[in-house]
Amino acid sequence: MMLRTYIVTQKLEGQVLHHRSGTLIDSTQTIPTTATDTTITGGVTSAGGPAFYGVFFEKGGTHSYTIRPVSKKALAFFSGDGPVPLNASVTSQVSRNLSSRNLSLKSAAIEKFGNLGGVVVKSVNHPPVPHLPYMSPSLNEKRDEIRDNLQRAAVDAGIEAMNS
Repeated sequence: MMLRTYIVTQKLEGQVLHHRSGTLIDSTQTIPTTATDTTITGGVTSAGGPAFYGVFFEKGGTHSYTIRPVSKKALAFFSGDGPVPLNASVTSQVSRNLSSRNLSLKSAAIEKFGNLGGVVVKSVNHPPVPHLPYMSPSLNEKRDEIRDNLQRAAVDAGIEAMNS
């Protein structure tokens, strides 16, 4: 539980990865601890289910990839850097592909969207996901503390067992 808390508070709330939706934080869970006569096993897991993308941060992306629209003919978004000049060739290319009907209305709408800082494109080439590990560094940083706590718990459990 201590390692999970450390990962969430020291790595996932803005220090390594910027907190947006909380999906990656929610996916970070403890694996129940089990003990035998000679072994104590436990762990922390992350990046499961809808937070699958956490694996890419942990290991780093291997290549860039293209993002294309799924149900539309173009992607439209606002840049985080403020107004972006809309490339005239992109506007005409997108307008041609949207449909020949109402071409001037669509071109005007795309131009207006561009004037507001929006971008309309047929696809985007996304760079590789950066290598921003959060699990393995946390384990390395807390390894000694985890070992000391486990040894202390084992000694306490041994003393309790002998006294009862």
